[in-house]
Amino acid sequence: MKSLMKLKKRFLLLLALVLALCLPGVPHVMAYSTQPVEKQQLAAQHPQMEFQIDGITGLAGWYRSSTTVSVNVSDAASGVVKLEMRGDDGDWQPVHSIKLAEDGIHPVHVRVTDANGNQTTISKEVKIDQHDPIGQFISPQGGTAVRGAVMLTGTVHDALSGMGQIGVSQDDGKTWQTVPLHSDGSWSVTWDTRPYPDGMHALQTRFTDQAGNTSSAEIFYIVTNHPAQVHLTPRWEVSDKGELDILPGDTMLMDVTIDISDPKGRWPDVHLDYSPRHTPKEITWDGKFGETLAPSGEYNVTVKIVDQVAQQTEAHAVIVIPPLSTPQPFRAANTQDPSSTAKNHLALTLTRPSAGTATGLSTPAPPITMLASSPWVFLFGLILLAGSGGLVFLVRAASRKFRP
Repeated sequence: MKSLMKLKKRFLLLLALVLALCLPGVPHVMAYSTQPVEKQQLAAQHPQMEFQIDGITGLAGWYRSSTTVSVNVSDAASGVVKLEMRGDDGDWQPVHSIKLAEDGIHPVHVRVTDANGNQTTISKEVKIDQHDPIGQFISPQGGTAVRGAVMLTGTVHDALSGMGQIGVSQDDGKTWQTVPLHSDGSWSVTWDTRPYPDGMHALQTRFTDQAGNTSSAEIFYIVTNHPAQVHLTPRWEVSDKGELDILPGDTMLMDVTIDISDPKGRWPDVHLDYSPRHTPKEITWDGKFGETLAPSGEYNVTVKIVDQVAQQTEAHAVIVIPPLSTPQPFRAANTQDPSSTAKNHLALTLTRPSAGTATGLSTPAPPITMLASSPWVFLFGLILLAGSGGLVFLVRAASRKFRP
């Protein structure tokens, strides 16, 4: 009987325990004592994520094109149920990739949520610069004739990533010389033109920004270290000739011109044009401007040569037309004016002895007068004077011979 009562008590206790477990609101103890530990371990396990960026890679972490940013979650067993992304601090979107097309620095965020509601967020900064730097030459201007050592200057600008370096090439891009860049974006380099032959030469400049974008500029200069030379007689008379000597330089000649001009501008210039192979060695002039005979004076001569690179060399001289000498007209002297005869004429008197006297009476012959200012008249007077002296000598000798 006692055993039956004990069995009944045990049954009632077991029934009460079952009822206590099944009834709501009754505190009970679960047999899962390790569950909180498992929950902490799950929250501590973050999923493994990494960014993947598709675009043209530049320098220093920059991209030189539009990019597509996506994320890879490597731990698939972690129970990730939701993945979200946002760019430039916009709204969260349930996407696996974002496309970035604009230049600039873009922050990109990725957030994952697991089955237990735990969230993990990672971020990355994506830098995009798709524009080339803007650079140019400033001085000297293209097409300028240069010689010796020349200072080349220029500027460059890059608004986003900033400038990286500048290179200058003097051999069509085979080698590049690094040029220092100033804080204001200006740059300069010295170019020694002396090793180069005369003619047209190109210089190239390459600009590279921090992102790796490059641009270039090219400019042409005319090197004139060895131009043609002109040697010309500086001065000569119109009856003479001027010597002309042209020494070619490194560049072939294209044209040779000679101009004779009136400094007072009274007549059009005398213009002569020659090919480089048929240049004269002497310059002569007939003293005419067209059909007009130029009066006495000085007239300009300009010799100009032009080579293949349009480089000009000039030489200048003067042609002199001397004044014409006009002789004085011949005129007979007035014998009635002794002062005029004594001043301007030379008079010669011939005498002959008289037949009735021993000494003879001199009878003046008509005077022969000439202009003393003319050399021919003076010479003719000397001849007459010598003849008169000889005649006088003969007359006197004859008178002595017949003296008693």
